[in-house]
Amino acid sequence: MALLIFLLPSTQMAAQEQRVLTLYFSGTGMDQNMWQESTSAFGQAETVASLHYNQIVGENQFKGIVDGFSGLEMAVPDWDNNFAAAIGQLRPAFTDVSCEQCITLNLVGFSRGAVSTMHMAHQLISDAANVSLAEKIAKINIMVFDPVPGDLTLNDEHFNLPAQVANFIGFYSEDERTSFFSPVFPVAIRASGFPQTNLHFYSVPGSHETMVGSRRSDGHAHENLPLIEEAGDEDSLAYLSELLELTTRTILGSEAWGQVRYTERITPEIAGLDQIEIQFNTGMEATYTTDNRDLYAGMREFSFLDPSNIISPTEAWSDGFFLSGRCRSEVSRFFSANNNPRCVYVGPFTGSLLGIPNKSLDQIEALSPLNATDGSGEYKLWNLIESFYLPN
Repeated sequence: MALLIFLLPSTQMAAQEQRVLTLYFSGTGMDQNMWQESTSAFGQAETVASLHYNQIVGENQFKGIVDGFSGLEMAVPDWDNNFAAAIGQLRPAFTDVSCEQCITLNLVGFSRGAVSTMHMAHQLISDAANVSLAEKIAKINIMVFDPVPGDLTLNDEHFNLPAQVANFIGFYSEDERTSFFSPVFPVAIRASGFPQTNLHFYSVPGSHETMVGSRRSDGHAHENLPLIEEAGDEDSLAYLSELLELTTRTILGSEAWGQVRYTERITPEIAGLDQIEIQFNTGMEATYTTDNRDLYAGMREFSFLDPSNIISPTEAWSDGFFLSGRCRSEVSRFFSANNNPRCVYVGPFTGSLLGIPNKSLDQIEALSPLNATDGSGEYKLWNLIESFYLPN
């Protein structure tokens, strides 16, 4: 009994030192204030900002957010400064913790913010200056929405995920065709003492911005481009971003991701997974209506820079007889982005600067459509969600 009493305080202390930090990275031109309609470029709440705003913090739960690149950095992003801002968000969760491998680090991002999650993981683990922080991390989980580098100055080795990344879940837009908006598929690096990183890739209908809240029929928001004619809103397009937000909240609510909680939301411990599955299935059906499929396909003709379709620089993988098997960008009226898939970057990454995208979206064997089902008719994505709640 005396031994039990002696051990109890140290056991409780170890449990108290287990911490979860969830960092959010906004997309280019976006920030933490876009959680509300009045401050969002979409006219509706943006997903990453909403997740951050609604996350509940507590004794062992921490959160932070890094605003997206703005000003001149929208053209030439400063990745090192972005990483420094993220490290600044990390330190409050680390300063009074002396244990090793006691922190679960969740990284969530959109667009270049999604790329920042990979850059963050790479720099945190590989840079010797961060050893004192890195040794306290038990594992890293990453959830991203359309990770687009949009920058040829970035060294591609940052897309080799360190072994500390336990889970990577990426959602990729099927119908985005803007030039220089090719997304990246990371590669997991094996290391002794670590389990293999779980990589999950899903293709999602709509444009780059549709998945995080935009309801524009052309797929984009244009408040920063006043000379361009605005596209109309379609309320039915909101189902996609709501479905992905529900998916994110539920996955982060699992023990594997640190049991992150959000305000004013149905959570697994209150309603159970069955109730959430009903919402999930309803959202999936609403996302894939015939009318929405037509809207998604129409977005391929419009680029972020010119939705008026006067110039409309679009980018797609050439499947035709001329210049077949390569990525090319042309004016849409001379090159059918409708009939060709999106260009992407895929490893192995060798430590060189990013170049021309080297594959098409439909050549990624590990990629599943968002609404893909298994042999029993269950959505594969829901099966993944459930797997995080199963006993180890």
